[in-house]
Amino acid sequence: MQVLESRIEPSDPVFKANEERMRSLVDELRARTNRNRDGGGARYLERHRSLGKLPVRERIDRLLDRGTPFLEFSALAASGMSKENMVSSWVSAVCACSSSCSRRVMSCSAA
Repeated sequence: MQVLESRIEPSDPVFKANEERMRSLVDELRARTNRNRDGGGARYLERHRSLGKLPVRERIDRLLDRGTPFLEFSALAASGMSKENMVSSWVSAVCACSSSCSRRVMSCSAA
């Protein structure tokens, strides 16, 4: 196999600026994803439970096999959208691939 040689110079100011910008974007993405996982905040979760319902992520946790990989799709799909602009409740759904009963599954659950 042919070895590819890198021409990256980590000490180059342009490289350092790009690295710093990328790190800040990754940090922002992680923060937005974590906020989205909160499921609307404590007030929403309490209201959901008071109606005898499990929040979407708890439903998925009960469905899937413990310890199996969980690959979520479009975690930020409805992030920042107003309710008036959402086409349906499925816009705020959690869709993922994982395993249930030792079978590969794709699960979609609306919030």
